[in-house]
Amino acid sequence: MKRNDKKNIRLFKNNIFMLKQLWKYSPLYIIVKGFTVILEGLINSYWTVFTVVLLNAIDESKNIRYILFIVLTTGVIYLIWFALRALIANSIEPLLINKMQYGMHKELFEKALSLDISCYDNPDFYNDYVWAMTEADIRAVEIVNSFGKIAALIISSGVTFSVIFSVNVFVAFILCINAVATVFIQLYSKKIYVEEREQINPLERKREYINRAFFLSDHAKELRISDIDICLYKTYDDANSEIINIKQRYGSKKFICWGIFNNIFDQIAYFGCLIIMIYGLLSNSILIGAFAGAMGAVLNLKYCLSDFIYYFTDFREYSESIEKYMAFLNYKSKIISGDLNAEPFESLTLQNVSFEYDNGKKVLDNINMEIKKGERIALVGYNGAGKSTLVKLLLRFYDPTCGRILYNEKPVSNYNIVSYRDKFGTVFQDYKLFAVTLAENVTGDKYNDSMKSNVINSLELASFSERLKSLPKGIDTPVYREFESDGIEFSGGEAQKIAIARMFAKHGDIIIMDEPSSALDPEAEDELNRAVLNNSNGNTIIIISHRLSTTKTADKIYMFDTGKIIEKGTHDELMKQNGKYAEMFNTQARKYK
Repeated sequence: MKRNDKKNIRLFKNNIFMLKQLWKYSPLYIIVKGFTVILEGLINSYWTVFTVVLLNAIDESKNIRYILFIVLTTGVIYLIWFALRALIANSIEPLLINKMQYGMHKELFEKALSLDISCYDNPDFYNDYVWAMTEADIRAVEIVNSFGKIAALIISSGVTFSVIFSVNVFVAFILCINAVATVFIQLYSKKIYVEEREQINPLERKREYINRAFFLSDHAKELRISDIDICLYKTYDDANSEIINIKQRYGSKKFICWGIFNNIFDQIAYFGCLIIMIYGLLSNSILIGAFAGAMGAVLNLKYCLSDFIYYFTDFREYSESIEKYMAFLNYKSKIISGDLNAEPFESLTLQNVSFEYDNGKKVLDNINMEIKKGERIALVGYNGAGKSTLVKLLLRFYDPTCGRILYNEKPVSNYNIVSYRDKFGTVFQDYKLFAVTLAENVTGDKYNDSMKSNVINSLELASFSERLKSLPKGIDTPVYREFESDGIEFSGGEAQKIAIARMFAKHGDIIIMDEPSSALDPEAEDELNRAVLNNSNGNTIIIISHRLSTTKTADKIYMFDTGKIIEKGTHDELMKQNGKYAEMFNTQARKYK
């Protein structure tokens, strides 16, 4: 099979797939659209028939009542059509489209939750993922509209061509030849346009980036304390100059193709038809109504054909977009959930665990570790040592490249991934709050009154009590001003305390705190450490930190360096070894002194 044939088959299958998706979520939308399309095609061609009938009636000196009947009937038909089209476009279609978009978004949200964290490490997949989340429903509506427009144009063109054929066969023949020429010219024009866009798109992305840099608040401060604007101006100027060159280069091709050849064929066809029709009119073989109607039909057919090619060629672009959407929906997770429900925690064992990302960079190398119920474990080391990556492995965001992790002496892959992760209460280094209420940020769930004491107690343990008292709406306070004008933008330290309260509220068997006090001052840090230790209720605690004041009371400390465990023991044991840990601790202690 030829390459173009395969492309066309894939194009057809992709667009049909999207229509099936729409049918799944809003079949009534497809039905209403189909009904509208048929009516639109008939109405668009009706004017040609009306012109022929009316002018022939006048030419043949028909009864005035007959002529008025034709005109009034046409007026009523158009009045009903305009009212019906307005009703469908403004009242019915928006509701059906919203239902379709809601269904698609729910499916995409559920799929997004099933994605492996590794997907975020793949720029190509992530770009497709973002496209699917933001554009798929919009593209779906465009596909339906294009299908509808093409169907309406086919109906309209069929009726129009039938009128022309019934008036004069030679005119119909000329229009067929012109139609073939127009199709080839427009397809070539579309090819030129696509080539031009492919070259311009990366340059426009540069211009768009610089536009954002100058008006977004993220860069405002840096722009005002440096001369980086000179570099941005140069990038913008270079991109703009290249865009102008491309437009000039392709502009001449489009002018020759569209401005000369297309117009030549059109004018030859139009005036050829006009001469034939005038000859028929003068020889009394054609009535004035047929003449006027046929010439109007010639122009109508030209515009129908032009629009048909325009909408049809859009399906190639749609097909490429749909493939991104399909790839997203068809993605199979590499992190496979097991069947066992996780029982209460007793031990967590890492045996010869190594891990490297897809780029081949090894982050963890032969890690061996055993964590038992009730232990306080500290993972320490400088930034980039692999500590946070280890947390991702413990939570099964990734699986080890080599080695294995055991939960209660069973491979973690045996456990249902949701029930397994429920055993962990975690505060991430790069924690995020959400634009919901303070209570919902703490519970990580839909809030109800039965959760009130847990929320308030968790905020108190995270040293947030005084700030909570100052909030008029208390735990019902909206976080951020994303949706509410009275929402609160909490400081870095306050936000971190809310994230820590979330960890307390979960009551996980294993508490993981990844750089939990990075935004806190030393006094608040000490208060947090005491709160965690005093309220752990025998839970296992894993603290990841490069601030060693946090780790002194740990039962066991693991010192990481370049992805390896280079030292392990209690604080006192490691200080006696006088190795890397002792060096790091003494360096930090001097700063505090």
